[in-house]
Amino acid sequence: TANATSPDQFLFHLRGKHGATVVQTEGQRKWLETKTDRTIAKTVYSYWHPSGDYVAHSNNKIHQLFWTGNNERYIEVYDDASDVIVHNVRNDQYILEPLLMTEDFETYPAFSSDGKTLYFCSAPKVDVPAQAEDVHYNLCSISFDKETETFGNQVDTLIDAVSAGKSVTFPRPSYDGRWLLYSYADFGCFPINHKEADLWLMDLQDGSTHPLERANSSYCESFHNWSSDSHWILFASRRGDSLYSRIYIAQIDENGNASKPFLLPQKDPDFYHKTLFTFNVPDFTSEKVNFRIRGAYEEAFSDERVQVTVKE
Repeated sequence: TANATSPDQFLFHLRGKHGATVVQTEGQRKWLETKTDRTIAKTVYSYWHPSGDYVAHSNNKIHQLFWTGNNERYIEVYDDASDVIVHNVRNDQYILEPLLMTEDFETYPAFSSDGKTLYFCSAPKVDVPAQAEDVHYNLCSISFDKETETFGNQVDTLIDAVSAGKSVTFPRPSYDGRWLLYSYADFGCFPINHKEADLWLMDLQDGSTHPLERANSSYCESFHNWSSDSHWILFASRRGDSLYSRIYIAQIDENGNASKPFLLPQKDPDFYHKTLFTFNVPDFTSEKVNFRIRGAYEEAFSDERVQVTVKE
């Protein structure tokens, strides 16, 4: 996760025995233990504040279920608890807000281009996995003041997907503040396994929404990100063979319409026919990322971690 495509600030999560959240700022890297006694889990989905001083995270308790007797779906990923928090990366303290830590499922945070609004998805709590198909996420927002590190006193619902029997995930505002791109599926929080999942665009000037018809296909479109000039998008899709996710690129014009997408090119034209890799969570970078792999390997296995704390 880069800060508006800049390689000077990025983070990623390393899972497993030596797991940590890695934050690199201007060449300086630190390895964080992100679970605290006041949060339900480690950080999962993250998004930078444009100032570079904060990152919004979700804390998710993630599970899988396997469908039987269903030719359309095989695996479902779901949360049985999730919250949204904000992390001050300068002092490694969490800023907690009760409105973002309710019994409902809050996830997928993203800051607006001016940093004054935090978008996120929220679903009414249901009994999962028994009611997995009844999990529907709305698109919501709350104001944020970085000077005082405080939130507004109310949450606004921008897209009422619950009433429509649908689910909004992966909100991504364009960096020019004009659009918000999101995934729209029948239910749940993990659209990469949903054949019906499509990309939709919200006009942040008037709140109208529409599907990106030329970018969508009969198979799933899921995770996505914007270019720095807010005219191009990257997104993951399974349109090639319905099994492997690959990265596609499309242009967005001034009216919010998408061009016909093309598959991310490779030097070898047979690459995708021969590889067993699947690709997801794409993002642009404005220049080469400076990341010393050997040093990171040594740091990961050292298990030396900075413990994140909670602001009182």
